[in-house]
Amino acid sequence: VLVVEGFLLFHEKALSSMFDATFWLDADCEICCSRRHQREARHRDFETFAEWYHDVVWSHFLTYRDAQLNHSPQALRLDARAGAEALAEGAEAHCRKHLSLAV
Repeated sequence: VLVVEGFLLFHEKALSSMFDATFWLDADCEICCSRRHQREARHRDFETFAEWYHDVVWSHFLTYRDAQLNHSPQALRLDARAGAEALAEGAEAHCRKHLSLAV
C-alpha cells in the first residue's frame, strides 16, 4: 500500500485515475488554517497568518476544489470534525472495499 497526500493531488485527471482508493477530507477554512498554523507557523502571529492563509491558500483551494472532486468521484468524503477513530475506521473500510483486503 502506498499513501499519497497533497493539496492539489486530484487536480490532474490522469494522475487521479491511477489511485485505487481515494479520500477527500472536508474541512472549513478555520479548521484548515488552525491546523496549518499549529503544524508550520506556531512562532507567527495567528491573525497575520490567518489573513495570509485565507487570501492565498484558501482562495487557491476554492479555485481548484470542484475540478479535483470531479477528477476523483469515487473518493470517500470524510468530515474533518469527526474524531480520529471514526475517520480511521471509515478510511479502513473504504480501503478494504476498494483494495479487496480481507477483514
